[in-house]
Amino acid sequence: MDTLQLIKYFNCKTTEKEEQEIFDWLADDADGSHQELYHTTRMAWAGLVIHSPKVSAAVSPVEQKIETGSGIWRKIFRAMAGVAAAVLLVAGTAFYMKDHALDGASEKVLMASVPVGQTFELILEDGTSMFMNSGTKVEYPALFSKDSRKVKVLQGEVLFDVTKDEKRPFIVETFASDIKVLGTKFNVTVEPEDEYCSTALLRGCVRVDSKYQKTSVTLEPNMIASFCHGQMSVDSFSDQSAFTNWTKGLINLQNVSFEDLMKKYEKAFNVNIVIDRKDVPEISYSRGKIRVADGVEHALNVLQMASDFFYTRDFETNTIYIR
Repeated sequence: MDTLQLIKYFNCKTTEKEEQEIFDWLADDADGSHQELYHTTRMAWAGLVIHSPKVSAAVSPVEQKIETGSGIWRKIFRAMAGVAAAVLLVAGTAFYMKDHALDGASEKVLMASVPVGQTFELILEDGTSMFMNSGTKVEYPALFSKDSRKVKVLQGEVLFDVTKDEKRPFIVETFASDIKVLGTKFNVTVEPEDEYCSTALLRGCVRVDSKYQKTSVTLEPNMIASFCHGQMSVDSFSDQSAFTNWTKGLINLQNVSFEDLMKKYEKAFNVNIVIDRKDVPEISYSRGKIRVADGVEHALNVLQMASDFFYTRDFETNTIYIR
């Protein structure tokens, strides 16, 4: 990928065809090198164009720090400095361009959609990590605004590790609540079809504002605020791994109903599961984990050791029937 095309994208100057080329390039990223180059270029561009009070076409602040021998990065940053200087010249003043570029980029809404059966970690421009589970959809700006950092979780599960910025609070919007933080780590689950949403705090402090009762609750670590059909409840938990194991390719069996576990299986293994029996099986496991990499057949076989059911599989329709 041409670095200058990425810079054009960050400046909101790319065509629809160029944007699609970038999206396809990011999707085809077996070893993570594309995401790394994307993030590195974005951070360097942001530092040159947005945060630097002055940008010189001759020598940029970043270029001054490049060690001798790193020729390719010297060329990249020199090109970036040239583009930034040209943009600043057209704008008239560095101050005007700083605000104009930031406002324009913050209005550009991007969509992160994780295919079923996969997980993905996205690093936002401020350094915040969004680790997204299978089937997750998140909206976020190309660049955050000067006053706040907002993302919207439409569905799925996201583990946030937020970079602290006291001048710009981080806000996660869901259909049920707004979650406001400065710097912390928390897990958000959004299931619009079931009218369910939860926020589990692992580190720091967050405030959850309900969109139903117009009330707020401040969470401390190991507390979870849940919304179900418009009603909010707050509980405590002792095992944080229950909210982080999925980032390691593991499915927790602890305190999960059979129906909820089948929903997790569907997303993790990209299959359809139909419970074709009158009663729902119970699970006798009080603890345990299943590794996604071992496959759905292994996951069901392990579960059969603690639950009374058998299953059949239709490979043509990719459907598993629980009998």
